Amino acid sequence: MKKAKIFQRLLIGVIILIALFFILKIYFTNQNKLKVASVSVFSEMKNNVFLNFLNQSSGWLNDLFHFNRIRYQAKNLEEENDNLLFHLSQFKDLEEENLALKEAFNLKKEKGWHLLPAQVILIDSTGFSGQFWIDQGQNSGLKSGMNVILENQVLIGILKECFKDYCRGESIFAPQTKIGVENVESHVLAILEKDNRGRYLLKLVPQEANILVGDLLITSQENTNFLKGLLVAKVQEIIPSSNVLKEYILEPLFTKNQLSTVFVITDFIPSNAALY
Repeated sequence: MKKAKIFQRLLIGVIILIALFFILKIYFTNQNKLKVASVSVFSEMKNNVFLNFLNQSSGWLNDLFHFNRIRYQAKNLEEENDNLLFHLSQFKDLEEENLALKEAFNLKKEKGWHLLPAQVILIDSTGFSGQFWIDQGQNSGLKSGMNVILENQVLIGILKECFKDYCRGESIFAPQTKIGVENVESHVLAILEKDNRGRYLLKLVPQEANILVGDLLITSQENTNFLKGLLVAKVQEIIPSSNVLKEYILEPLFTKNQLSTVFVITDFIPSNAALY
Protein backbone atom coordinates (compact mmCIF):
# COMPACT_ATOMS: atom_id res chain seq x y z
CA MET A 1 0.00 0.00 0.00
CA LYS A 2 2.80 2.36 0.85
CA LYS A 3 4.53 1.67 -2.46
CA ALA A 4 1.31 2.37 -4.37
CA LYS A 5 0.85 5.73 -2.65
CA ILE A 6 4.45 6.69 -3.31
CA PHE A 7 4.06 5.76 -6.97
CA GLN A 8 0.86 7.86 -7.27
CA ARG A 9 2.58 10.88 -5.74
CA LEU A 10 5.53 10.51 -8.10
CA LEU A 11 3.17 10.21 -11.05
CA ILE A 12 1.26 13.35 -10.00
CA GLY A 13 4.55 15.23 -9.54
CA VAL A 14 5.72 14.15 -13.03
CA ILE A 15 2.41 15.29 -14.54
CA ILE A 16 2.68 18.69 -12.78
CA LEU A 17 6.27 19.12 -14.01
CA ILE A 18 5.24 18.23 -17.56
CA ALA A 19 2.32 20.77 -17.35
CA LEU A 20 4.61 23.48 -16.03
CA PHE A 21 7.09 22.72 -18.81
CA PHE A 22 4.45 23.20 -21.51
CA ILE A 23 3.09 26.39 -19.82
CA LEU A 24 6.54 27.94 -19.60
CA LYS A 25 7.27 26.94 -23.18
CA ILE A 26 4.05 28.58 -24.36
CA TYR A 27 4.83 31.74 -22.31
CA PHE A 28 8.36 32.14 -23.59
CA THR A 29 7.24 31.41 -27.15
CA ASN A 30 4.53 34.16 -27.03
CA GLN A 31 6.31 36.52 -24.61
CA ASN A 32 6.84 39.35 -27.15
CA LYS A 33 3.23 39.18 -28.33
CA LEU A 34 1.95 39.36 -24.74
CA LYS A 35 4.14 42.38 -23.99
CA VAL A 36 2.88 44.24 -27.08
CA ALA A 37 -0.75 43.45 -26.19
CA SER A 38 -0.29 44.53 -22.57
CA VAL A 39 1.37 47.80 -23.60
CA SER A 40 -1.38 48.44 -26.16
CA VAL A 41 -4.13 47.85 -23.59
CA PHE A 42 -2.40 50.06 -21.01
CA SER A 43 -1.77 52.81 -23.57
CA GLU A 44 -5.37 52.68 -24.69
CA MET A 45 -6.58 52.95 -21.10
CA LYS A 46 -4.18 55.78 -20.42
CA ASN A 47 -5.22 57.61 -23.58
CA ASN A 48 -8.91 57.20 -22.70
CA VAL A 49 -8.37 58.62 -19.22
CA PHE A 50 -6.38 61.55 -20.65
CA LEU A 51 -8.97 62.20 -23.34
CA ASN A 52 -11.77 62.11 -20.76
CA PHE A 53 -9.85 64.58 -18.62
CA LEU A 54 -9.29 66.86 -21.60
CA ASN A 55 -12.94 66.65 -22.59
CA GLN A 56 -14.10 67.45 -19.07
CA SER A 57 -11.59 70.31 -18.75
CA SER A 58 -12.59 71.69 -22.14
CA GLY A 59 -16.25 71.53 -21.20
CA TRP A 60 -15.61 73.29 -17.90
CA LEU A 61 -13.55 76.02 -19.58
CA ASN A 62 -16.21 76.49 -22.26
CA ASP A 63 -18.88 76.83 -19.58
CA LEU A 64 -16.70 79.33 -17.69
CA PHE A 65 -16.00 81.46 -20.77
CA HIS A 66 -19.66 81.23 -21.81
CA PHE A 67 -20.78 82.37 -18.35
CA ASN A 68 -18.29 85.26 -18.38
CA ARG A 69 -19.46 86.26 -21.85
CA ILE A 70 -23.09 86.21 -20.72
CA ARG A 71 -22.21 88.21 -17.61
CA TYR A 72 -20.28 90.74 -19.72
CA GLN A 73 -23.20 91.04 -22.14
CA ALA A 74 -25.64 91.46 -19.23
CA LYS A 75 -23.46 94.22 -17.78
CA ASN A 76 -23.33 95.99 -21.16
CA LEU A 77 -27.10 95.69 -21.49
CA GLU A 78 -27.56 97.11 -18.00
CA GLU A 79 -25.29 100.09 -18.79
CA GLU A 80 -27.07 100.63 -22.10
CA ASN A 81 -30.43 100.51 -20.31
CA ASP A 82 -29.23 103.09 -17.78
CA ASN A 83 -28.06 105.34 -20.62
CA LEU A 84 -31.41 104.99 -22.38
CA LEU A 85 -33.27 105.82 -19.17
CA PHE A 86 -31.02 108.86 -18.68
CA HIS A 87 -31.65 110.09 -22.23
CA LEU A 88 -35.37 109.38 -21.83
CA SER A 89 -35.38 111.47 -18.66
CA GLN A 90 -33.60 114.27 -20.53
CA PHE A 91 -36.13 114.09 -23.37
CA LYS A 92 -38.96 114.17 -20.85
CA ASP A 93 -37.46 117.23 -19.16
CA LEU A 94 -37.06 118.92 -22.54
CA GLU A 95 -40.62 118.04 -23.47
CA GLU A 96 -41.93 119.50 -20.20
CA GLU A 97 -39.78 122.60 -20.69
CA ASN A 98 -41.05 123.03 -24.25
CA LEU A 99 -44.65 122.70 -23.06
CA ALA A 100 -43.98 125.25 -20.34
CA LEU A 101 -42.45 127.65 -22.88
CA LYS A 102 -45.44 127.14 -25.17
CA GLU A 103 -47.89 127.91 -22.36
CA ALA A 104 -45.83 130.93 -21.37
CA PHE A 105 -45.82 132.16 -24.96
CA ASN A 106 -49.62 131.89 -25.10
CA LEU A 107 -49.81 133.65 -21.74
CA LYS A 108 -47.55 136.41 -23.01
CA LYS A 109 -49.78 136.95 -26.04
CA GLU A 110 -52.93 136.86 -23.93
CA LYS A 111 -51.79 139.10 -21.07
CA GLY A 112 -49.13 141.14 -22.80
CA TRP A 113 -46.61 140.35 -20.08
CA HIS A 114 -42.89 140.16 -20.74
CA LEU A 115 -41.70 136.81 -19.37
CA LEU A 116 -38.15 135.59 -18.85
CA PRO A 117 -37.77 131.79 -18.39
CA ALA A 118 -35.37 130.59 -15.68
CA GLN A 119 -34.38 127.33 -14.04
CA VAL A 120 -34.60 126.80 -10.30
CA ILE A 121 -31.08 125.76 -9.28
CA LEU A 122 -31.59 125.51 -5.53
CA ILE A 123 -34.48 125.37 -3.12
CA ASP A 124 -34.89 125.16 0.64
CA SER A 125 -35.74 121.47 0.99
CA THR A 126 -37.32 121.99 4.42
CA GLY A 127 -39.84 124.45 3.00
CA PHE A 128 -39.66 126.55 6.18
CA SER A 129 -38.07 129.64 4.63
CA GLY A 130 -39.68 129.39 1.20
CA GLN A 131 -36.41 130.49 -0.41
CA PHE A 132 -35.32 129.44 -3.89
CA TRP A 133 -32.60 130.45 -6.36
CA ILE A 134 -32.80 130.80 -10.16
CA ASP A 135 -30.09 130.82 -12.83
CA GLN A 136 -30.88 134.32 -14.16
CA GLY A 137 -29.76 137.61 -12.64
CA GLN A 138 -28.88 141.23 -13.26
CA ASN A 139 -27.19 140.40 -16.57
CA SER A 140 -30.64 139.34 -17.83
CA GLY A 141 -32.30 142.52 -16.53
CA LEU A 142 -33.81 140.97 -13.41
CA LYS A 143 -34.42 143.08 -10.30
CA SER A 144 -35.69 142.48 -6.79
CA GLY A 145 -39.45 142.76 -6.50
CA MET A 146 -40.28 141.04 -9.81
CA ASN A 147 -42.99 138.40 -9.61
CA VAL A 148 -42.16 134.74 -10.34
CA ILE A 149 -44.85 132.44 -11.77
CA LEU A 150 -45.41 129.07 -13.40
CA GLU A 151 -46.53 128.82 -17.01
CA ASN A 152 -50.19 128.49 -15.92
CA GLN A 153 -50.26 131.89 -14.13
CA VAL A 154 -49.73 130.31 -10.70
CA LEU A 155 -47.87 132.67 -8.37
CA ILE A 156 -44.58 131.28 -7.00
CA GLY A 157 -43.35 134.34 -5.16
CA ILE A 158 -41.14 137.36 -5.61
CA LEU A 159 -37.44 138.05 -6.23
CA LYS A 160 -35.77 139.32 -3.08
CA GLU A 161 -32.15 139.78 -4.13
CA CYS A 162 -30.45 139.71 -7.53
CA PHE A 163 -26.79 139.28 -8.47
CA LYS A 164 -25.02 139.17 -11.82
CA ASP A 165 -25.92 135.60 -12.77
CA TYR A 166 -28.56 134.50 -10.28
CA CYS A 167 -31.36 135.71 -8.01
CA ARG A 168 -32.74 134.65 -4.66
CA GLY A 169 -36.49 134.54 -4.30
CA GLU A 170 -39.10 133.85 -1.62
CA SER A 171 -42.19 131.82 -2.38
CA ILE A 172 -45.61 131.86 -0.78
CA PHE A 173 -44.27 129.10 1.50
CA ALA A 174 -42.34 131.76 3.45
CA PRO A 175 -43.44 132.29 7.08
CA GLN A 176 -46.12 134.92 7.83
CA THR A 177 -47.18 135.19 4.20
CA LYS A 178 -50.05 137.63 3.61
CA ILE A 179 -51.56 138.23 0.17
CA GLY A 180 -54.68 140.13 -0.84
CA VAL A 181 -56.86 137.75 -2.85
CA GLU A 182 -60.12 137.72 -4.75
CA ASN A 183 -62.54 134.84 -5.22
CA VAL A 184 -62.78 134.12 -8.97
CA GLU A 185 -66.46 133.07 -8.73
CA SER A 186 -67.99 135.58 -6.32
CA HIS A 187 -65.32 138.34 -6.51
CA VAL A 188 -65.20 138.48 -2.69
CA LEU A 189 -62.06 140.19 -1.39
CA ALA A 190 -60.10 138.73 1.54
CA ILE A 191 -56.59 138.08 2.84
CA LEU A 192 -54.66 134.84 2.42
CA GLU A 193 -52.51 134.30 5.50
CA LYS A 194 -50.12 131.54 6.57
CA ASP A 195 -50.37 130.84 10.31
CA ASN A 196 -47.77 129.47 12.73
CA ARG A 197 -48.96 125.92 12.11
CA GLY A 198 -48.20 126.22 8.39
CA ARG A 199 -51.87 126.39 7.38
CA TYR A 200 -53.18 128.80 4.76
CA LEU A 201 -56.28 130.59 5.99
CA LEU A 202 -58.65 133.10 4.46
CA LYS A 203 -59.03 136.12 6.74
CA LEU A 204 -61.29 139.20 6.81
CA VAL A 205 -64.05 137.39 4.94
CA PRO A 206 -67.42 139.19 4.98
CA GLN A 207 -70.19 137.24 6.75
CA GLU A 208 -72.40 137.29 3.67
CA ALA A 209 -69.59 136.03 1.39
CA ASN A 210 -70.50 133.20 -0.95
CA ILE A 211 -67.39 131.03 -0.93
CA LEU A 212 -67.47 127.29 -1.71
CA VAL A 213 -64.97 124.43 -1.49
CA GLY A 214 -62.92 124.33 -4.70
CA ASP A 215 -63.19 128.06 -5.42
CA LEU A 216 -60.02 129.59 -6.89
CA LEU A 217 -58.35 132.67 -5.44
CA ILE A 218 -56.27 135.17 -7.42
CA THR A 219 -54.18 138.17 -6.41
CA SER A 220 -56.36 141.24 -6.01
CA GLN A 221 -55.86 144.83 -7.08
CA GLU A 222 -55.10 145.85 -3.51
CA ASN A 223 -51.68 144.15 -3.52
CA THR A 224 -48.67 146.42 -3.80
CA ASN A 225 -46.19 143.58 -4.33
CA PHE A 226 -48.07 141.38 -6.77
CA LEU A 227 -49.55 141.76 -10.20
CA LYS A 228 -53.35 141.43 -10.26
CA GLY A 229 -54.89 138.18 -11.49
CA LEU A 230 -52.25 135.61 -10.54
CA LEU A 231 -53.58 132.27 -9.27
CA VAL A 232 -52.66 131.70 -5.62
CA ALA A 233 -54.73 128.95 -3.95
CA LYS A 234 -58.06 127.16 -3.79
CA VAL A 235 -60.53 126.60 -0.97
CA GLN A 236 -59.86 123.17 0.50
CA GLU A 237 -62.20 123.08 3.51
CA ILE A 238 -64.77 125.26 5.26
CA ILE A 239 -65.11 124.85 9.03
CA PRO A 240 -68.16 126.36 10.79
CA SER A 241 -67.28 128.39 13.88
CA SER A 242 -69.19 129.19 17.05
CA ASN A 243 -68.89 132.93 16.50
CA VAL A 244 -70.84 132.75 13.21
CA LEU A 245 -67.72 133.44 11.11
CA LYS A 246 -66.48 130.45 9.16
CA GLU A 247 -62.88 129.28 8.95
CA TYR A 248 -61.59 128.73 5.44
CA ILE A 249 -58.65 126.35 4.91
CA LEU A 250 -56.77 126.98 1.65
CA GLU A 251 -54.43 124.85 -0.48
CA PRO A 252 -51.61 126.31 -2.62
CA LEU A 253 -51.74 125.46 -6.32
CA PHE A 254 -48.17 124.12 -6.49
CA THR A 255 -45.66 122.24 -4.36
CA LYS A 256 -41.97 122.99 -3.95
CA ASN A 257 -41.18 119.77 -5.82
CA GLN A 258 -42.78 121.27 -8.94
CA LEU A 259 -40.28 124.10 -9.14
CA SER A 260 -38.17 123.51 -12.22
CA THR A 261 -38.83 125.96 -15.03
CA VAL A 262 -40.30 129.25 -13.82
CA PHE A 263 -40.98 132.62 -15.44
CA VAL A 264 -40.19 136.10 -14.21
CA ILE A 265 -42.58 138.92 -15.15
CA THR A 266 -40.05 141.59 -16.08
CA ASP A 267 -42.45 144.47 -16.82
CA PHE A 268 -43.89 144.69 -13.30
CA ILE A 269 -41.78 146.04 -10.43
CA PRO A 270 -43.64 147.05 -7.27
CA SER A 271 -42.74 150.38 -5.76
CA ASN A 272 -42.17 148.63 -2.43
CA ALA A 273 -39.93 145.64 -3.12
CA ALA A 274 -40.24 144.18 0.38
CA LEU A 275 -42.05 140.87 0.31
CA TYR A 276 -45.48 140.60 1.92
